[in-house]
Amino acid sequence: MPCTEAYREHIMYTFNGYCKTVIRFAAINAWRDRSRRRQKEIPYEEYPITICGQTVILTNGDLAAALLSLPEKNREIIVLYFFGHYTQQEIGEMYGRCRSTTGYQIRRTLQLLHKRARYNSSMMDANLLKKGEDFDKLPETWVIFLTENDVMEKRLPLYPIERCFLGTGERFGDGSHILYVNGAYRGDTPIGKLMHDFSCTDAADMYYGTLEDRVRFFKESKEGIEIMCRAMEDMRNQTLKEGMINVAKKMLEDGTITLEKIAEFVGLSVDEVRKLKTDQNM
Repeated sequence: MPCTEAYREHIMYTFNGYCKTVIRFAAINAWRDRSRRRQKEIPYEEYPITICGQTVILTNGDLAAALLSLPEKNREIIVLYFFGHYTQQEIGEMYGRCRSTTGYQIRRTLQLLHKRARYNSSMMDANLLKKGEDFDKLPETWVIFLTENDVMEKRLPLYPIERCFLGTGERFGDGSHILYVNGAYRGDTPIGKLMHDFSCTDAADMYYGTLEDRVRFFKESKEGIEIMCRAMEDMRNQTLKEGMINVAKKMLEDGTITLEKIAEFVGLSVDEVRKLKTDQNM
């Protein structure tokens, strides 16, 4: 086969993809080995995600899962804006767009996260009502998001979301509620003190005695440490699997790698990879 420019680009693209996968798994394996050595203390859980070609370590599993659910560019913009403290103008210059376009992309990405709230709410309803039961048996539900930063940017402690009649403003009253809690809020109120306690690493600095006692139990007693280690391991494994599923989807989109090789690279079964391929083709 003649070594054309297109062929060389194809070889480089394939090789780069392979190298990224190998490096990612090497990092994950190293991280797993390190975590196994931690038996007598509770470290901050670490969730690696890739942003702008760099590996960023998050300590919140739910946040990592939410970011991984976003398209790559949207994920990068959200992290740069809310965590890197870049301005909309600076982000726009990085991506060759104007400030207003960047602002629109940020708002659009937040809407995607809002739809995640809608999805979680609908899944709760589907699982709570048994087959054949009347709809009046459906209980009242709350989907609560505790966010590390003020994602609504209104400087409020709570953002309750309700369905309502647009003409009158009256609540629809279907028993479904969504609540965003601003984890960055630090007012001299019960919710402000609670958010302060949630961010504390030292139980002695907490306002609420109940939380202080539970933190001491989980961080200082042998039984509590064992419970936390198991829970953290489960959360990390779930987040890692979601990340590997996204990697598998990208490899499927490439179309040059066999299902067996993809399964080997990402740690999924061939049947799981085949199902991902079927879902993509639907």
